[in-house]
Amino acid sequence: MAFPYLIPYFRDARQHFDEHEYRSGISITNLETQKAADLSLGYTVGDVYGNAGAQYRCELSIEPMHTVVRQIHEFMPEVLGFNSEGWLDIREINGPRLLAMYLAHGVPNQAHQ
Repeated sequence: MAFPYLIPYFRDARQHFDEHEYRSGISITNLETQKAADLSLGYTVGDVYGNAGAQYRCELSIEPMHTVVRQIHEFMPEVLGFNSEGWLDIREINGPRLLAMYLAHGVPNQAHQ
């Protein structure tokens, strides 16, 4: 599964700062009733940035009938070190699972709420 557009973190001094910083959040629900979903999440930096093509990965396990809701930088904290846009791919490590996913752009900075 791929999300072709993602902003894990973006901040600038003119428009996008403090509570207006861009951050993407994701919700993943494992709809299976018996087996955990073991996932590999990968973020690739888009081609208009100085570190274009850089990739960041993490692994995530979701128990049956559970949901994980987080901002992307909570999975891959290294993306907080630079502004970027790119794409997210999600691979299922232990075979196909019935999953429901939702990606939200521009999630408010939780520190300011």
